[in-house]
Amino acid sequence: MTIPDPEDELNFRELVTIRNYRDLPEALLAQGRLESSGIESFLADDNMVRMDWLISNLLGGVKLKVEEANVEIAEEILSQEVSDDFDTSESDDSSEPRILPFRKRWE
Repeated sequence: MTIPDPEDELNFRELVTIRNYRDLPEALLAQGRLESSGIESFLADDNMVRMDWLISNLLGGVKLKVEEANVEIAEEILSQEVSDDFDTSESDDSSEPRILPFRKRWE
């Protein structure tokens, strides 16, 4: 076991809470949106809510945190609405239904 040198400094990052979520799935989706945009984010109190979701309100929810330098862009990303209008039409108008590769075809 190595003993750390007391002169080594730890680099602490100042994290800012930008959103609170009552439910863990919402927090995970928001974190995914930020990380897919290249912004590193962290969830606080997520493990407590995982163990017992009833204490979410007591804790103030799951906190989404980012570095102070990324607050503005993270807020902008999370403020964008997600469109429910997805274009599912395909250029191939065949009458046979599309079968995904992982499904078995019942005959």
